[in-house]
Amino acid sequence: MSDNKSLKVKKFKKIITNESVLSEFKNSLKENSGAFISSLIEIYSHDTFLQQCNPSDVITESLKAATLKLPVNKNLGFSWIIPRKEKGVLKPVFQIGYKGYIQLALRTGMYKIINAGGVPKSFIIKRDLLRGTYEFIKPVNYDGKDDELEQYQGYFAHIELVTGFSKTLYVTTEDMNVHARRYAAGINSSYSPWVTNYSSMAKKTILTKLLKVYGILSTEMATALANEPQDEIIDIDNDNTDENSKQFTPNKPKSPNSPKKKDDQKPSDAEYEEVSFDVD
Repeated sequence: MSDNKSLKVKKFKKIITNESVLSEFKNSLKENSGAFISSLIEIYSHDTFLQQCNPSDVITESLKAATLKLPVNKNLGFSWIIPRKEKGVLKPVFQIGYKGYIQLALRTGMYKIINAGGVPKSFIIKRDLLRGTYEFIKPVNYDGKDDELEQYQGYFAHIELVTGFSKTLYVTTEDMNVHARRYAAGINSSYSPWVTNYSSMAKKTILTKLLKVYGILSTEMATALANEPQDEIIDIDNDNTDENSKQFTPNKPKSPNSPKKKDDQKPSDAEYEEVSFDVD
């Protein structure tokens, strides 16, 4: 570890182990605060771009995760802290993944089923316009390769409440691409999550829209959804495109040997943005 990096990590540890800061984490996490703080120190120690952010700001964003009792770990997919450039300066931003929203929804005790995923290209889709339901039919000879390579014709989100109410939303990959490339800032960056982590972003986009419109929201869910970046909300009925939108080519099928993105790669100006759709 370089001297400069070591000093930054040491400063972060000093701030986060301050009594007043520790008490805030303990208020939210009780006996689990120690493990949570240890994981934050580990993440900060290995993320060279997060180290370029103000350590106090990193801790402030971490407290948001603690309040929601969501682990901060990209690999788990519940939530993470992303360094984003604002006027050339890196600032940490707390983001919730689609798995995090599923977790928050389940805690309400009102959801019997909640799910989001991709629909393989070889599946047949049937829609009941009157009831607003979908049926995704798997071919008899389906071999699973579409799932393995994330070759999806579209993405769905589905909820069933304990009251018996159910709702499914579905958006084609084509529509998702059109609106993502038009409205998500930094979409043409090679580091944009819409390029590096397309499926997770698509699932989050369709799931959050379903929850906002049809879900039963707890106070913490409503707050989390309200704090999502407002400049990423788009209108699916707007079919206009521009020249910049043509540059974006997301959802490229995976190669089985494709390398995974490293945590310390250069962040984009707008990491982990979602786009939203108006629904019927």
